[in-house]
Amino acid sequence: MPCSPCTIMEYDIYELIQIETGNFLKRMGWPVNSTTDEARVKWKLAMKFLIPMKFDVDRAINLYRAHETIRKTENLDRIWINNPNLIREIQSNKFFSLRQLPNQPLNVYFTAAQVSNGSSTNSLSQQERELISLQALICQLDVATESVEIQNSGLNFIYDMQSCSASQFDMNLSKKILRLVQGNYPAMVKTIFIVSAPKWFKIAYKVTMHSADQMRDVLITHYGYSLNDLPTSLGGSFDAIIDGDNRYQTCLSTIMDSQSICHSYYSLDYQPVTAKPTSNILFFNTDHYHHNQNQDATSSQTPTASVVSSPSKSLVAIVQLRRNHDSSASSSQIRGRKRESSSSTDSEKRRRSNESLIEEEPPKMRSLIYIPQEISSK
Repeated sequence: MPCSPCTIMEYDIYELIQIETGNFLKRMGWPVNSTTDEARVKWKLAMKFLIPMKFDVDRAINLYRAHETIRKTENLDRIWINNPNLIREIQSNKFFSLRQLPNQPLNVYFTAAQVSNGSSTNSLSQQERELISLQALICQLDVATESVEIQNSGLNFIYDMQSCSASQFDMNLSKKILRLVQGNYPAMVKTIFIVSAPKWFKIAYKVTMHSADQMRDVLITHYGYSLNDLPTSLGGSFDAIIDGDNRYQTCLSTIMDSQSICHSYYSLDYQPVTAKPTSNILFFNTDHYHHNQNQDATSSQTPTASVVSSPSKSLVAIVQLRRNHDSSASSSQIRGRKRESSSSTDSEKRRRSNESLIEEEPPKMRSLIYIPQEISSK
């Protein structure tokens, strides 16, 4: 009996998923046909990045690399889940997800106003508070996107700016959050809603502006929520703080599962936050470098240079300035002109005077030459 067109289509889609997922794994150098626990996690990880990119392998790999980069840059690659400040932030009403409805994007809520979680947060610096907020946000996103259903349905981001004055608003944190959810996180962000944005708020991202009443109507009429599902800030009766402990326990149990996709980003042990190196490029004058090399031929001393960071395979950018050469050349030209002026005619002097009024073209810098750093140590 011949197969129906629907059955053939389902088979083709399943086969396409298998092929593209295998291609992703091969490109990343991960096991393809292995049945180990690690291989199963890698398979789920590949799916998490392929789904929002509609199984375009190149785009999925670019998203994975961008996501890994931003996690390392913002100290989100090894999160201490037992950090008391992080626990309080997750338990607060600052960031949480609304109830997941069938066949609808997950609606996640974040308030831009600074929320006080006790006196302990007052001892934190501004940078530490931003880090805790980012960690609480990405932790709950990681847990939510473990679900294949949410990976397929995507999410909406509700950014509530009610009661947020200019003095309370953290512009740097807002930029980091929007940069994270806009193209650097493996989830299909359907819409970013900005609630009650003040007049001074300017944004370069494509967002949808609503008042609190309009946002409540959208969630009820378009997405099917009831008032019991909506937070009190939007006119509902849901108190996110009451559900805070359950929210943290859900996060803890999910991320500590070795089979979860996000398990490697978290730790139960204290993780000190270290400053990231800003550069692994060394700049120095090659004239000075070669001058020191010439001195090495007559003495046993070896020149040294200060290195910003010294990974064994980093590159050294050599900038050839030639300042001494340029200055000596210009001084010789001046002396030559003085000698000529003593024996030249008045007409020649006037001609040279007019030529000197023409702005000379500045000397061109030589392009950067990259060589392995091992050469600089020889």
